[in-house]
Amino acid sequence: MNYTRISADCHIDMPWIPPDLFTANASAALRDRMPYVTDGPDGPQWTSKNGASFGLVGGVGPSGQKYVPGVHYRADVMASTGLRGRQEGNSPPDHS
Repeated sequence: MNYTRISADCHIDMPWIPPDLFTANASAALRDRMPYVTDGPDGPQWTSKNGASFGLVGGVGPSGQKYVPGVHYRADVMASTGLRGRQEGNSPPDHS
């Protein structure tokens, strides 16, 4: 599915946007200041050069928490219907 809009109703859900959105579109002068995705202990995660963490790619809620069954009702419903990812419920959407 090709998304042409990003929901930005007073926030950006970092866990659900393409992993190269900022680095691919930033000027060379600003690229090293942009958030990027790196491997973390619980899977791919958003981070920045100054060490700030913005959550897991495909994580639960706007803070990108790890999916743990029984903790978030909405995420459990999504998992039971197949809307939640392919690997332990923590997988980002296909942006291709």
